[in-house]
Amino acid sequence: MKVETTHKVYQIHLLLNQAMYLFEDLPKETPFLNDNEDLYKMIVKLCEDLTPLLRRSQNDNYTYTLGRLQKVIERVKIPQL
Repeated sequence: MKVETTHKVYQIHLLLNQAMYLFEDLPKETPFLNDNEDLYKMIVKLCEDLTPLLRRSQNDNYTYTLGRLQKVIERVKIPQL
């Protein structure tokens, strides 16, 4: 993969991971979660498909960034309305 393409795929993977963690943080009885279960499963599959691809062309900074992103997501809570 070209460097520019790889960078974009890294960004997509990071965003998909963020979406996956946010879905998992929702209460199980949330109607949104129930209504969008197929979307959640698709996000998980995309993450799983991209991970090996990125590991083949990965740089150390990506692994570090992904770990930091997970920690940030765990700390950030959106106020409930």
